[in-house]
Formats: sequence, C-alpha cells, structure tokens
Amino acid sequence: MKPYALIIVDMIKDNVDLKRNSKFDAQVSKIIPSINKLSDTFRKHSSPVVYACDSFMPNDFIFKGKMKPHAIRGTGGDLPIDELNPHSSDHILLKRRMSAFYKTDLDQSLRLWGVETIVVTGIVTNVCVLLTAF
Repeated sequence: MKPYALIIVDMIKDNVDLKRNSKFDAQVSKIIPSINKLSDTFRKHSSPVVYACDSFMPNDFIFKGKMKPHAIRGTGGDLPIDELNPHSSDHILLKRRMSAFYKTDLDQSLRLWGVETIVVTGIVTNVCVLLTAF
C-alpha cells in the first residue's frame, strides 16, 4: 500500500529553461531544490512520483487562442526538466489538457497503487496545478 503520491505538474523543458534567464525561470529555479527534496522523500518511502507533463498535438485547438505552441508531443519539450533528476522508477504522464486527471489514466493508476492522498506541486499554480488538485 502506497497511501501517498507526488504529482509534479508541467515542470517540462518547453516551460522551464534556466539558461533563458527570464524572470519566470528565475522564480521557477527557486522551487527546484524543494521539489527534489520532496521527490527524494517520496521515493525513499516507495511512494509514486508522477510527472504530469503538457504534451500537445501540433494542430491542437488550444493554440488557436493566445497560447503559443509548446510541449508538442514527441519533440522532447514535453519531458521533465533535467534539474529535477527524474528516476527510472518515476512515472511520466502525458496530458493534453490542464488537469492531470482529464482523459488520462491517472485516477486508475492511483487506485491501483492504493494511493489515498496526493501532493501536487509544479508551476502555473493558478491553472494546471489547481485544476489537478480539484
């Protein structure tokens, strides 16, 4: 039984580029050590670590508005940033919408693992992190 799971939302290469030196990336860099520490704690207790990653199709309707194309499936930009040191035991969840639960198998996986409580972290807390927590 693994009563806890960690879900790390949208900490992907197309969203975070620490070499860019933008204000956003500088803020994101401040949470990386905490996420790494949290991930290590979950792994130490054999609890699942899940990376919920934006992974869109090239012509997705979501790009018809203000959102620029990013995290295109298969480009590598939809994978976790290297600074998080993903382990082979971690789970990569490709998501096409804001919530990590919407039209993915996350709910079934958590039930299979016996998870009763999730901890959600990541970026864009007012959208994707929040909708995943909902």
